[in-house]
Amino acid sequence: MPQAAGLGGDMLMLIRTPESNTFAINGVGRSSLEWAPPNQGSGATVTVPGIVSGWSVAEGAFGKLPLQRIFAPAIAIARSGFNAEASLIRARDSQRARLLANGASDWPLINLGLGDEWKQPELAALLEYLVRSGLQSFYKDPVASTICRAVQKLYGGLSTEDFASQNVLLENATSTSWGLSTLYVQPPSTQGVLLAMVAKWLDHNTDLFYPQGKMNAELDTLLAHLEIEVTEGAFQSRDAVISEGDSLLKKTIDVNLTAPSHRAGPRSYLHTAGVAVTDADGLTVSSLVSVFDDFGSAIYVPELGISLNNRADGFTTGANAYAPNAFPVHTLAPAILVDASGYSLALATPGADGQVQTLIQILSAMRFRGRDLFEAISAPRWRAEDGKVLIERTHPKYNALLNMGYKLEEQPLGSEIFGAVVATGTNMQGPYASADFRRQVTAGAR
Repeated sequence: MPQAAGLGGDMLMLIRTPESNTFAINGVGRSSLEWAPPNQGSGATVTVPGIVSGWSVAEGAFGKLPLQRIFAPAIAIARSGFNAEASLIRARDSQRARLLANGASDWPLINLGLGDEWKQPELAALLEYLVRSGLQSFYKDPVASTICRAVQKLYGGLSTEDFASQNVLLENATSTSWGLSTLYVQPPSTQGVLLAMVAKWLDHNTDLFYPQGKMNAELDTLLAHLEIEVTEGAFQSRDAVISEGDSLLKKTIDVNLTAPSHRAGPRSYLHTAGVAVTDADGLTVSSLVSVFDDFGSAIYVPELGISLNNRADGFTTGANAYAPNAFPVHTLAPAILVDASGYSLALATPGADGQVQTLIQILSAMRFRGRDLFEAISAPRWRAEDGKVLIERTHPKYNALLNMGYKLEEQPLGSEIFGAVVATGTNMQGPYASADFRRQVTAGAR
């Protein structure tokens, strides 16, 4: 959904180059040096927005077009407006009280009706300013001080010092084997390593459910069970993502081969927007943008036309406990799969803790169930959360999983809780793309 372009949030990006290198950009920000626990006020839930710093690194290392051309479509939409869709109105209505409490009473969005034209001149002006002054100007005055004033008004501690110290690195992606292919994920501070943990376990235990490369109904049920069981097991390590990093790939996941363990690791968060792109030269990108909850913290910055994230709500316990100048474990988990011939497939989906679960189902469907990419994306899905398993009503293993003892909650086919995959890559014919039927997702070429 269009939430003021997400400039108040974060961006995660994986990039596969034509030279066969895979890099990660972790465009996220830290909590304030003058930090206060998020329960002390909306402002304390805001971390430094990392998206623009992530764009800056990506543009500097891989950009092929001038910023003016890159930003032109977004500026035009913000300036000229677009017709409000039902998803935006629903989100606005569900968050109206938070928005009004946090400075958005004069935001035209508040009184927008379905189909009304929404223009965002302040956002357009901010984007034009970034084009003129450079992307890093987002972290300097007057932008930084404007954001800090809005946060401090609501008991947050963000300061211009926090913005000045914002730093994003271009680093190697985390990887694990996936048959004859290699799966690349985002390194910490994101949960990408949890996807790699699940993939590694399945890759190393294929004889259990895919002996001699064969699948039948009984083995398919076992695979569905193991996907859920291993995913829930991997999420037991979520709070250790930052402290233990890629060493989690060496960790043993406890798995019950015959019955569900009912572990409550994955949570019920949603949101996020995904973009995957491949160009004619084979440069492939998987990326995600998020302000965390709907409208993030719901703090509106009228001078800039943006709402700010509430990423500090991602702190939990243990090594991921609240702390000043710290990254919370991040939900965004883009992925790139590279086959033995060097062809790449970029995958991204919204869905918070559901991202890892959706992606492993796509990967398993293609490798073990013989589905092509579109079939794998379109197939019914499950999502484990809070000790239960949400499942689309047409899932072929619904009854089998129920008989195994899973606590299933039936959901309609196409429910937004199951993500919305975007995919793109390269093969012998060149670049291609595919997209989910869930949510508002499209695929195309230009």
